[in-house]
Amino acid sequence: MARASTTTIRRIRVVGKERTPWAVRLGLGIPLALLIIAFVSWRLVGLPEEELVPRQRQLADFSFAWSCPNGHSFTGKGQLESRPCPTCGLPAVPVDVYRCTEHGDVKVEIHFDSASEDPQRPKAIQFRLPKGAWTDLSAGVRCPRCDKPMQRLADDPLSHRKHP
Repeated sequence: MARASTTTIRRIRVVGKERTPWAVRLGLGIPLALLIIAFVSWRLVGLPEEELVPRQRQLADFSFAWSCPNGHSFTGKGQLESRPCPTCGLPAVPVDVYRCTEHGDVKVEIHFDSASEDPQRPKAIQFRLPKGAWTDLSAGVRCPRCDKPMQRLADDPLSHRKHP
């Protein structure tokens, strides 16, 4: 008797495109939809805006030219009271430059008011010409030679550039 041979035939099922299960689609779709809805509502409604207060620069935020009675000049941070000259130790005061149309530039010593409306931002209230008396700044700075009003020279960082 002849023995029958047993051969196993493997059947392979060919399936079309694999589909993602609904649970995976919902698991990814719902959070994504919630994120989109949250973003759109945030952009439409927005958060309450806080009132932005601009930063106010204080006197110590500025650099000034300082000068002592012996004529030494140096640059330092602003402050209300005088500071000692690093060369001779005498009290130095802030100096600003004013221009007379006829006689050129004049260095003027400045005095700040410590009792202004905002103590963090004192204002210049007095000036003194070299070897002169302190005078109220509201009267205007006048040339010591011709008594004409002088203009303060503004610090222009681009003054060295040529204008077109």
